[in-house]
Amino acid sequence: LWATYYGGSGADEGFGIATDGSNNVVITGGTGSADFPVTAGAFQTSYGGGSRDAFVVKLGGSGNRLWATYYGGSDQDVGSGIATDGSGNVLITGSTQSTTFPITAGAFQTSNAGFSDAFVVKFDAAGNRLWATYYGGSGGDEGHGIATDVSGNVLITGYTVSIDFPVTAGAFRQVMEEE
Repeated sequence: LWATYYGGSGADEGFGIATDGSNNVVITGGTGSADFPVTAGAFQTSYGGGSRDAFVVKLGGSGNRLWATYYGGSDQDVGSGIATDGSGNVLITGSTQSTTFPITAGAFQTSNAGFSDAFVVKFDAAGNRLWATYYGGSGGDEGHGIATDVSGNVLITGYTVSIDFPVTAGAFRQVMEEE
């Protein structure tokens, strides 16, 4: 029905794509472009630094851009998974090496605990950030997939090498086994 390029003059890669209930398309990935085409008034209108920033782009059902934003700190940040919920909110997960990643006050985890941490960010349908958190331990952690359930709970999956990854009491496996 339609196709488009989207990016700046650097290396841009899309890693996650989803649709919402209104047939809009949302995309996340990583960009090394200081001129990535973000929209005026976006949450983050300039490149944060490092080798890549995460990005989020929302396109209408006919391919027109609705909004786009960088999302990153001073080091490498990449969006890997994206989902929408029943209210049209957009959620992304990925990995960050930034200690300056834009986290909201009162988040579950407000600082990077290791080499890299997974992250979760929630935007409303218009691209306004609602909340953001790191999620990880002292090693390397990455968020790869994200979903929501009918109650609005957020679920992520990914990768960890952190022996102190934050698991809940009573979890199926509470310690990491060495290979």
